Amino acid sequence: MATGNVGNESITNLTETIFLKNDNSLYCFHGSLDYIQLFQMFLCFINPVFTIFGLTLNIFSMIILHKNQLKKPSNLLLFALVVADTMNMMVNLNFSYMLKYFGPVKTKLGYCTWEYGITANTIIYGYYQLCFFIGTWGHCVNATMPVIITLERALAVFLPVTFTKLVTARSAFISCGLAYIGWLIWNCFAVSIGRVVHIEVSSGKFVSSNTATDFFRQNYALIYIFFVYVAESLASWVPICLVILGCIAIGIRVRVSLLRRKRLSGIKAKLKWSPRTTRTLVTTCLIFAVTHAVNSFISAFVPISGTTPVLTYFLMYLAEFINLINCSSNFFVYVLCNRNLWNIFKDLITWP
Repeated sequence: MATGNVGNESITNLTETIFLKNDNSLYCFHGSLDYIQLFQMFLCFINPVFTIFGLTLNIFSMIILHKNQLKKPSNLLLFALVVADTMNMMVNLNFSYMLKYFGPVKTKLGYCTWEYGITANTIIYGYYQLCFFIGTWGHCVNATMPVIITLERALAVFLPVTFTKLVTARSAFISCGLAYIGWLIWNCFAVSIGRVVHIEVSSGKFVSSNTATDFFRQNYALIYIFFVYVAESLASWVPICLVILGCIAIGIRVRVSLLRRKRLSGIKAKLKWSPRTTRTLVTTCLIFAVTHAVNSFISAFVPISGTTPVLTYFLMYLAEFINLINCSSNFFVYVLCNRNLWNIFKDLITWP
């Protein structure tokens, strides 16, 4: 946390003249103020509505899985995935954004600052960091769990005899724990390189915003490489590729097994694939792969800085919305692909 005058270049690289002249340097997003405010309205008011709906679905998913016995490794893995999805959505419930963009005492709409006094601003920043920490932690675990689920199903399909010895509730719990703990360490570091800065814009009036620490500025190149090429890859393209390849292998194996069973039994009618657990888990992983692939493509290959403001904000919001779809979709997969889970859900909502 730092405090300084707006003219102190070493703290903020901002000047009082720039702040008072309505320059874009203090905006969170560059371009027309109309586009900025439109994007901020979607971010602050529309996304939270969808998020609350998604959280409700995830709560139902947790209850359903709990009633279907968490002793089953598959249910335990799905439960851990739903928890990660719920954590991921906390980014969209970060009400500090509302206070930053549309607070009741804002002097300039669109400015990337809190304007409520040093104490209040510090508390708001703490909430901002909490939501950021939980959300990014959940986002990273959300990308890891489908890989573990795909591996579990691959073992079930390719090694059915030894599957029950290899995959137990204990091994599933350890796998989930390693995923959460591993990304916890990384996200603690990600939060530690941020700080709040208080800027005095007039006598006794301070505005505050989040910025990077001196450690981040001094080691920018190295941290950038780890964030963009290591952490981002492990939370996007690596799990996407592993899940897609795993699902293809599982699909081929199931197809070969059906043809072999048909040939040995002499049945001419078309055999159907019936295992509910495999269908549920593979569908969950495929939805993850598709939504994350689109999201990662937008983040990695669309030149945000070179596009028009309308396209820039549209793509940014599209990425946020696709992430919400991924985090909210598990409930529908569970009740539509698994009759047992559907019956549990019906019992929950049926009036006694």
